[in-house]
Amino acid sequence: MRRILIVGGGFAGVSAANAIAAGLSPRRRIQVQLVSDSAHFTFTPLLPAVASGSLDPASIQVPLHDALGDQVEFEMDRIETIDLSEKVAHGAFEHPWDYLIVAPGSVPSLPSDAWESSVQSFGSATDAIAIRETLIHLTQTPEHSDAPLRIVVIGGGPTGVALAAELQSFLFDELIQDSRAREAAEVLIVEQEGNLLPSLPTQMRELTERHFKAKNIQLLKGQAHSPFAGGIHVDNTRIEAQLVIWCGGVKPSPLLEQIQLPRADDGRLVVDENMRAQFGIYAVGDAAHSDCPWSAQVAIQQAQVAAHNALSDAYGRSHRTFSYSYTGDILTLGRSNAAVFYQGFAFEGKAAQTLFRVIYAAQIPTSVQKLRVLRDWMGARRGARALI
Repeated sequence: MRRILIVGGGFAGVSAANAIAAGLSPRRRIQVQLVSDSAHFTFTPLLPAVASGSLDPASIQVPLHDALGDQVEFEMDRIETIDLSEKVAHGAFEHPWDYLIVAPGSVPSLPSDAWESSVQSFGSATDAIAIRETLIHLTQTPEHSDAPLRIVVIGGGPTGVALAAELQSFLFDELIQDSRAREAAEVLIVEQEGNLLPSLPTQMRELTERHFKAKNIQLLKGQAHSPFAGGIHVDNTRIEAQLVIWCGGVKPSPLLEQIQLPRADDGRLVVDENMRAQFGIYAVGDAAHSDCPWSAQVAIQQAQVAAHNALSDAYGRSHRTFSYSYTGDILTLGRSNAAVFYQGFAFEGKAAQTLFRVIYAAQIPTSVQKLRVLRDWMGARRGARALI
Protein backbone atom coordinates (compact mmCIF):
# COMPACT_ATOMS: atom_id res chain seq x y z
CA MET A 1 0.00 0.00 0.00
CA ARG A 2 1.33 3.41 -0.95
CA ARG A 3 1.21 6.23 1.58
CA ILE A 4 0.56 9.95 1.15
CA LEU A 5 1.51 12.05 4.17
CA ILE A 6 0.31 15.63 4.72
CA VAL A 7 2.14 17.65 7.37
CA GLY A 8 0.00 20.49 8.73
CA GLY A 9 -3.64 20.95 9.70
CA GLY A 10 -4.35 24.46 8.43
CA PHE A 11 -6.15 25.56 5.27
CA ALA A 12 -3.53 24.05 2.96
CA GLY A 13 -3.19 20.73 4.77
CA VAL A 14 -6.90 20.10 5.26
CA SER A 15 -7.72 21.14 1.69
CA ALA A 16 -5.03 18.83 0.30
CA ALA A 17 -6.15 15.89 2.44
CA ASN A 18 -9.80 16.22 1.48
CA ALA A 19 -8.97 16.70 -2.21
CA ILE A 20 -6.92 13.50 -2.12
CA ALA A 21 -9.72 11.63 -0.35
CA ALA A 22 -12.18 12.79 -3.01
CA GLY A 23 -9.88 11.56 -5.79
CA LEU A 24 -9.03 8.12 -4.42
CA SER A 25 -9.76 5.16 -6.65
CA PRO A 26 -11.59 2.32 -4.85
CA ARG A 27 -9.53 -0.22 -6.79
CA ARG A 28 -6.13 1.14 -5.74
CA ARG A 29 -5.36 1.13 -2.06
CA ILE A 30 -3.63 4.28 -0.82
CA GLN A 31 -3.24 5.31 2.80
CA VAL A 32 -3.71 9.03 3.44
CA GLN A 33 -2.50 10.46 6.74
CA LEU A 34 -2.52 14.03 8.03
CA VAL A 35 -0.27 14.94 10.96
CA SER A 36 -0.71 18.15 12.94
CA ASP A 37 0.48 19.40 16.31
CA SER A 38 -3.05 20.65 17.01
CA ALA A 39 -6.22 18.62 17.39
CA HIS A 40 -8.22 21.37 15.69
CA PHE A 41 -8.44 23.21 12.41
CA THR A 42 -8.73 26.93 13.19
CA PHE A 43 -10.64 29.17 10.79
CA THR A 44 -8.08 31.97 11.08
CA PRO A 45 -9.88 34.70 9.06
CA LEU A 46 -12.36 34.96 11.94
CA LEU A 47 -9.77 35.33 14.72
CA PRO A 48 -10.36 39.12 14.90
CA ALA A 49 -13.99 38.41 15.80
CA VAL A 50 -12.81 36.12 18.60
CA ALA A 51 -10.54 38.89 19.91
CA SER A 52 -13.52 41.28 20.00
CA GLY A 53 -15.84 38.80 21.70
CA SER A 54 -18.18 38.50 18.70
CA LEU A 55 -17.37 34.81 18.31
CA ASP A 56 -16.63 32.10 20.82
CA PRO A 57 -13.20 30.58 20.11
CA ALA A 58 -14.74 27.10 20.06
CA SER A 59 -16.97 28.17 17.17
CA ILE A 60 -14.06 28.58 14.76
CA GLN A 61 -12.05 25.59 15.94
CA VAL A 62 -13.12 22.39 14.21
CA PRO A 63 -11.82 19.02 15.47
CA LEU A 64 -9.62 17.67 12.70
CA HIS A 65 -11.33 14.30 12.97
CA ASP A 66 -14.50 16.08 11.83
CA ALA A 67 -12.86 18.39 9.28
CA LEU A 68 -11.25 15.49 7.41
CA GLY A 69 -12.92 12.92 5.20
CA ASP A 70 -13.42 9.35 6.40
CA GLN A 71 -10.58 8.12 4.20
CA VAL A 72 -8.02 10.38 5.88
CA GLU A 73 -6.26 9.17 9.01
CA PHE A 74 -5.43 11.92 11.50
CA GLU A 75 -2.63 11.72 14.02
CA MET A 76 -1.66 14.45 16.44
CA ASP A 77 2.09 14.89 16.57
CA ARG A 78 4.68 17.64 16.23
CA ILE A 79 6.95 16.87 13.30
CA GLU A 80 10.52 17.88 14.13
CA THR A 81 12.48 16.52 11.15
CA ILE A 82 11.79 14.98 7.76
CA ASP A 83 14.27 12.38 6.46
CA LEU A 84 14.15 12.55 2.67
CA SER A 85 16.37 9.53 2.07
CA GLU A 86 14.40 7.22 4.36
CA LYS A 87 11.07 8.88 3.55
CA VAL A 88 10.10 9.22 7.21
CA ALA A 89 8.79 12.23 9.14
CA HIS A 90 9.94 12.19 12.76
CA GLY A 91 8.06 13.53 15.77
CA ALA A 92 7.06 11.64 18.87
CA PHE A 93 6.27 8.89 16.36
CA GLU A 94 7.59 7.92 12.94
CA HIS A 95 5.45 8.63 9.90
CA PRO A 96 6.62 6.87 6.72
CA TRP A 97 5.54 8.16 3.34
CA ASP A 98 5.84 7.53 -0.37
CA TYR A 99 4.49 10.95 -1.32
CA LEU A 100 4.64 14.02 0.88
CA ILE A 101 2.76 17.33 1.05
CA VAL A 102 4.43 19.92 3.28
CA ALA A 103 1.94 22.42 4.73
CA PRO A 104 2.99 23.33 8.30
CA GLY A 105 1.82 26.94 8.05
CA SER A 106 3.62 29.97 9.47
CA VAL A 107 4.53 31.73 12.70
CA PRO A 108 4.63 35.46 13.61
CA SER A 109 7.79 37.13 12.32
CA LEU A 110 8.65 39.19 15.39
CA PRO A 111 11.86 41.16 14.70
CA SER A 112 13.67 39.63 17.69
CA ASP A 113 13.13 37.59 20.83
CA ALA A 114 13.09 40.83 22.85
CA TRP A 115 9.68 41.66 21.38
CA GLU A 116 8.00 38.61 22.91
CA SER A 117 7.91 40.08 26.43
CA SER A 118 6.43 43.44 25.38
CA VAL A 119 4.26 42.75 22.34
CA GLN A 120 1.22 40.52 21.96
CA SER A 121 1.39 38.31 18.87
CA PHE A 122 -1.74 37.50 16.89
CA GLY A 123 -2.09 34.26 14.97
CA SER A 124 -3.99 31.76 17.08
CA ALA A 125 -7.14 31.39 19.13
CA THR A 126 -4.97 31.60 22.25
CA ASP A 127 -3.67 35.00 21.11
CA ALA A 128 -7.20 36.22 20.34
CA ILE A 129 -8.46 35.17 23.78
CA ALA A 130 -5.51 36.89 25.46
CA ILE A 131 -6.29 40.15 23.63
CA ARG A 132 -9.97 40.00 24.55
CA GLU A 133 -9.22 39.31 28.21
CA THR A 134 -6.63 42.10 28.34
CA LEU A 135 -9.11 44.64 26.97
CA ILE A 136 -11.76 43.56 29.44
CA HIS A 137 -9.26 43.88 32.28
CA LEU A 138 -8.11 47.32 31.11
CA THR A 139 -11.63 48.70 30.88
CA GLN A 140 -13.52 46.91 33.64
CA THR A 141 -11.15 47.02 36.63
CA PRO A 142 -10.93 50.08 38.93
CA GLU A 143 -7.13 50.44 38.82
CA HIS A 144 -7.26 51.14 35.07
CA SER A 145 -10.50 53.11 34.87
CA ASP A 146 -8.89 56.58 34.97
CA ALA A 147 -6.00 55.95 32.57
CA PRO A 148 -6.53 56.94 28.89
CA LEU A 149 -6.60 53.73 26.88
CA ARG A 150 -4.42 53.34 23.79
CA ILE A 151 -4.18 50.18 21.69
CA VAL A 152 -1.51 49.91 18.98
CA VAL A 153 -1.76 47.39 16.14
CA ILE A 154 1.46 46.96 14.16
CA GLY A 155 0.81 46.06 10.53
CA GLY A 156 -1.67 47.52 8.07
CA GLY A 157 -2.29 44.35 6.06
CA PRO A 158 -5.62 42.47 6.06
CA THR A 159 -5.06 40.90 9.48
CA GLY A 160 -4.07 44.16 11.17
CA VAL A 161 -6.91 46.11 9.56
CA ALA A 162 -9.52 43.51 10.51
CA LEU A 163 -8.23 43.33 14.08
CA ALA A 164 -8.08 47.11 14.55
CA ALA A 165 -11.64 47.48 13.23
CA GLU A 166 -12.99 44.72 15.48
CA LEU A 167 -11.22 46.07 18.56
CA GLN A 168 -12.53 49.58 17.90
CA SER A 169 -16.07 48.18 17.81
CA PHE A 170 -15.48 46.13 20.95
CA LEU A 171 -14.12 49.09 22.90
CA PHE A 172 -16.60 51.76 21.85
CA ASP A 173 -19.74 49.66 21.37
CA GLU A 174 -19.34 47.39 24.38
CA LEU A 175 -16.63 48.10 26.91
CA ILE A 176 -16.24 51.86 27.40
CA GLN A 177 -19.39 53.60 28.60
CA ASP A 178 -18.00 56.72 30.29
CA SER A 179 -17.98 59.67 27.85
CA ARG A 180 -14.64 61.05 29.05
CA ALA A 181 -12.99 57.65 28.79
CA ARG A 182 -14.39 57.26 25.27
CA GLU A 183 -12.92 60.60 24.20
CA ALA A 184 -9.49 59.67 25.57
CA ALA A 185 -9.36 56.10 24.21
CA GLU A 186 -7.87 55.40 20.80
CA VAL A 187 -6.85 52.61 18.48
CA LEU A 188 -3.72 53.20 16.39
CA ILE A 189 -2.48 51.15 13.46
CA VAL A 190 1.16 51.39 12.36
CA GLU A 191 2.12 50.65 8.75
CA GLN A 192 5.61 51.14 7.38
CA GLU A 193 4.35 51.61 3.82
CA GLY A 194 2.07 54.45 4.91
CA ASN A 195 -1.07 53.03 3.29
CA LEU A 196 -3.43 50.42 4.61
CA LEU A 197 -3.75 47.13 2.73
CA PRO A 198 -0.78 47.72 0.39
CA SER A 199 -1.29 44.31 -1.28
CA LEU A 200 -5.00 44.80 -2.04
CA PRO A 201 -6.73 46.73 -4.85
CA THR A 202 -6.77 50.52 -4.61
CA GLN A 203 -10.55 50.62 -4.16
CA MET A 204 -10.31 48.46 -1.04
CA ARG A 205 -7.55 50.65 0.40
CA GLU A 206 -9.49 53.86 -0.19
CA LEU A 207 -12.72 52.44 1.20
CA THR A 208 -10.99 51.14 4.33
CA GLU A 209 -9.09 54.36 4.95
CA ARG A 210 -12.35 56.34 4.77
CA HIS A 211 -13.93 53.97 7.26
CA PHE A 212 -10.98 54.29 9.63
CA LYS A 213 -11.14 58.08 9.49
CA ALA A 214 -14.86 57.99 10.26
CA LYS A 215 -14.22 55.71 13.24
CA ASN A 216 -11.18 57.72 14.37
CA ILE A 217 -8.78 54.80 14.02
CA GLN A 218 -5.45 56.56 13.58
CA LEU A 219 -2.96 55.48 10.90
CA LEU A 220 0.71 56.09 11.67
CA LYS A 221 3.32 55.76 8.94
CA GLY A 222 6.68 54.55 10.13
CA GLN A 223 8.88 51.73 11.34
CA ALA A 224 7.90 50.21 14.67
CA HIS A 225 10.94 49.36 16.80
CA SER A 226 12.32 49.12 20.33
CA PRO A 227 9.26 47.96 22.27
CA PHE A 228 9.22 48.63 25.99
CA ALA A 229 6.98 47.78 28.92
CA GLY A 230 4.10 50.10 28.19
CA GLY A 231 4.60 51.04 24.57
CA ILE A 232 6.52 51.09 21.31
CA HIS A 233 8.69 53.45 19.26
CA VAL A 234 7.62 54.42 15.75
CA ASP A 235 10.55 56.04 13.95
CA ASN A 236 11.67 58.74 16.43
CA THR A 237 8.41 58.89 18.37
CA ARG A 238 7.81 57.14 21.68
CA ILE A 239 4.21 55.93 21.91
CA GLU A 240 2.84 54.78 25.23
CA ALA A 241 0.16 52.11 25.02
CA GLN A 242 -1.42 49.57 27.34
CA LEU A 243 -1.48 46.96 24.58
CA VAL A 244 0.72 46.56 21.49
CA ILE A 245 -0.26 43.81 19.05
CA TRP A 246 1.96 42.39 16.31
CA CYS A 247 0.26 41.88 12.93
CA GLY A 248 3.36 42.89 11.01
CA GLY A 249 3.85 39.68 9.10
CA VAL A 250 4.61 36.00 9.37
CA LYS A 251 7.44 33.68 8.41
CA PRO A 252 7.47 30.01 7.41
CA SER A 253 7.36 27.27 10.00
CA PRO A 254 10.80 26.44 11.48
CA LEU A 255 10.24 22.90 10.22
CA LEU A 256 11.30 24.00 6.74
CA GLU A 257 14.82 24.64 8.04
CA GLN A 258 15.07 20.92 8.84
CA ILE A 259 14.17 19.81 5.30
CA GLN A 260 17.18 19.41 3.03
CA LEU A 261 15.60 21.03 -0.01
CA PRO A 262 16.32 24.38 -1.73
CA ARG A 263 14.72 27.38 -0.05
CA ALA A 264 14.14 30.89 -1.38
CA ASP A 265 15.28 34.07 0.35
CA ASP A 266 11.97 34.24 2.23
CA GLY A 267 12.67 30.83 3.79
CA ARG A 268 10.02 28.96 1.85
CA LEU A 269 10.67 25.89 -0.27
CA VAL A 270 11.33 26.40 -3.97
CA VAL A 271 8.63 24.68 -6.03
CA ASP A 272 7.93 24.27 -9.73
CA GLU A 273 4.68 24.96 -11.59
CA ASN A 274 3.26 21.69 -10.21
CA MET A 275 3.90 22.78 -6.58
CA ARG A 276 6.65 20.16 -6.50
CA ALA A 277 9.84 20.67 -4.49
CA GLN A 278 11.25 17.31 -5.52
CA PHE A 279 9.76 14.21 -7.11
CA GLY A 280 7.01 13.01 -4.82
CA ILE A 281 7.35 16.01 -2.47
CA TYR A 282 5.04 19.02 -2.66
CA ALA A 283 4.91 22.26 -0.69
CA VAL A 284 1.83 24.47 -0.40
CA GLY A 285 0.59 27.54 1.42
CA ASP A 286 3.12 29.35 3.56
CA ALA A 287 5.66 26.58 2.92
CA ALA A 288 5.89 27.25 -0.84
CA HIS A 289 7.76 30.16 -2.40
CA SER A 290 5.42 32.04 -4.71
CA ASP A 291 4.69 35.48 -6.09
CA CYS A 292 1.13 35.11 -4.83
CA PRO A 293 0.00 36.75 -1.56
CA TRP A 294 0.15 34.74 1.64
CA SER A 295 -3.55 33.97 2.04
CA ALA A 296 -5.97 31.12 2.63
CA GLN A 297 -7.33 31.66 -0.88
CA VAL A 298 -3.92 30.92 -2.39
CA ALA A 299 -3.19 28.05 0.00
CA ILE A 300 -6.42 26.24 -0.90
CA GLN A 301 -5.80 26.51 -4.64
CA GLN A 302 -2.20 25.32 -4.27
CA ALA A 303 -3.32 22.43 -2.08
CA GLN A 304 -5.80 21.23 -4.67
CA VAL A 305 -3.08 21.16 -7.33
CA ALA A 306 -0.62 19.38 -5.03
CA ALA A 307 -3.27 16.83 -4.05
CA HIS A 308 -4.04 16.07 -7.69
CA ASN A 309 -0.35 15.70 -8.49
CA ALA A 310 0.44 13.49 -5.49
CA LEU A 311 -2.33 11.15 -6.61
CA SER A 312 -1.01 11.38 -10.16
CA ASP A 313 2.38 10.18 -8.92
CA ALA A 314 0.69 7.20 -7.29
CA TYR A 315 -1.59 6.41 -10.23
CA GLY A 316 0.80 7.27 -13.06
CA ARG A 317 -1.36 10.08 -14.42
CA SER A 318 -0.53 13.50 -15.86
CA HIS A 319 0.15 16.46 -13.57
CA ARG A 320 -1.72 19.73 -13.19
CA THR A 321 -0.07 23.17 -13.30
CA PHE A 322 -0.83 25.75 -10.63
CA SER A 323 -2.31 29.03 -11.81
CA TYR A 324 -3.68 31.41 -9.20
CA SER A 325 -7.27 32.51 -9.83
CA TYR A 326 -8.06 35.67 -7.88
CA THR A 327 -11.67 35.55 -6.69
CA GLY A 328 -11.85 38.84 -4.81
CA ASP A 329 -11.36 40.03 -1.25
CA ILE A 330 -13.60 40.35 1.77
CA LEU A 331 -12.70 41.96 5.07
CA THR A 332 -14.46 42.75 8.34
CA LEU A 333 -14.59 46.42 9.33
CA GLY A 334 -16.00 45.85 12.78
CA ARG A 335 -19.23 44.83 14.41
CA SER A 336 -21.62 46.12 11.77
CA ASN A 337 -19.57 46.62 8.63
CA ALA A 338 -17.37 44.85 6.10
CA ALA A 339 -15.62 45.60 2.81
CA VAL A 340 -15.93 43.52 -0.35
CA PHE A 341 -14.00 43.66 -3.62
CA TYR A 342 -15.36 41.60 -6.50
CA GLN A 343 -14.83 41.93 -10.26
CA GLY A 344 -13.38 45.42 -10.02
CA PHE A 345 -16.02 46.82 -7.69
CA ALA A 346 -15.62 47.60 -3.97
CA PHE A 347 -18.43 48.28 -1.51
CA GLU A 348 -19.09 48.33 2.23
CA GLY A 349 -22.04 48.44 4.61
CA LYS A 350 -24.73 46.04 5.78
CA ALA A 351 -24.86 44.18 2.46
CA ALA A 352 -21.10 43.65 2.59
CA GLN A 353 -21.32 42.47 6.19
CA THR A 354 -24.07 39.99 5.31
CA LEU A 355 -22.01 38.68 2.40
CA PHE A 356 -18.94 38.43 4.65
CA ARG A 357 -20.82 36.30 7.15
CA VAL A 358 -22.53 34.09 4.57
CA ILE A 359 -19.29 33.37 2.69
CA TYR A 360 -17.23 32.61 5.77
CA ALA A 361 -19.93 30.56 7.49
CA ALA A 362 -20.23 28.48 4.32
CA GLN A 363 -16.48 27.79 4.28
CA ILE A 364 -16.31 26.44 7.84
CA PRO A 365 -15.95 22.65 7.52
CA THR A 366 -18.86 21.18 9.52
CA SER A 367 -22.55 21.99 9.86
CA VAL A 368 -22.25 22.12 13.65
CA GLN A 369 -19.56 24.79 13.50
CA LYS A 370 -21.43 26.78 10.84
CA LEU A 371 -24.46 26.93 13.13
CA ARG A 372 -22.32 27.91 16.13
CA VAL A 373 -20.80 30.83 14.22
CA LEU A 374 -24.20 32.03 13.02
CA ARG A 375 -25.57 31.72 16.55
CA ASP A 376 -22.68 33.78 17.93
CA TRP A 377 -23.23 36.51 15.35
CA MET A 378 -26.94 36.65 16.15
CA GLY A 379 -26.04 37.01 19.82
CA ALA A 380 -23.62 39.83 18.99
CA ARG A 381 -26.40 41.68 17.13
CA ARG A 382 -28.52 41.52 20.29
CA GLY A 383 -25.60 42.82 22.36
CA ALA A 384 -24.87 39.50 24.05
CA ARG A 385 -21.13 39.51 23.48
CA ALA A 386 -18.83 37.32 25.56
CA LEU A 387 -17.20 39.43 28.25
CA ILE A 388 -15.55 36.58 30.11
